Amino acid sequence: MNILEKRNNNWESIDNCESINKGYQFLNKYNVLYKLRQCGAQAELYLCEYEDELYVVKLYRELIKFDKKIIERLKWICSLDENELLFAQLTENTTRVSHNAYNLEVLLALASLERYTMETVYNLARIEGKFEAASEAASSDPEKAMDLLLDAHKLSEKILRNKEIMWSCFNASWYKSRLPKNQSKNGIEYLYVLDDVKDHFADRRKGLEYMLAPFERMKIEEWKVQLEEVINEYAKIHDMPPL
Repeated sequence: MNILEKRNNNWESIDNCESINKGYQFLNKYNVLYKLRQCGAQAELYLCEYEDELYVVKLYRELIKFDKKIIERLKWICSLDENELLFAQLTENTTRVSHNAYNLEVLLALASLERYTMETVYNLARIEGKFEAASEAASSDPEKAMDLLLDAHKLSEKILRNKEIMWSCFNASWYKSRLPKNQSKNGIEYLYVLDDVKDHFADRRKGLEYMLAPFERMKIEEWKVQLEEVINEYAKIHDMPPL
């Protein structure tokens, strides 16, 4: 995979990004297949092809003076773009292959798990930033502090909601070729026997839940409930409506 990052004035000037459609060529060689998505207000991302190789082209709309936090965010978005390109390649190839299509489906499921992991870490970092800003505003601007706490709460809900969506699709793919332990099939009873010598961590889970263990250790559900209590207590102190 190749990532091209150039600024407009060092690359090529484009008057209107809306004119960039399938078939458009950057530098007269990178042929646009489709637009991936927008990176905030700063840039557009396009999946392109050149000499049978795929490229992600990041087109900046204008020169921007970045501060440290924005640079870090853009670096993280780039890592998600790599995951998105992987999705595009796998999805495209599932329609082309005549054999082993299920292998690609499993790889897509793994890519979705990796994407959820990256997004969770990123959203947790955003939550921490909301808390820091709320702490600074608490004494002088309670309403702003409350808004920041509510933003953090919404992000925690997003993390949990994305997990449910990802996990449902993940299981739908994997359970085409395997079943949870001790599940009957076609009238046959199956009994999973644990290893009597070694204690395998994954064996103590009925299905694939062991893959969610890192997120379970974070106890995000419990933490969200505690955050709700803090928000309601803060709202009561400052005569604001509760969550």
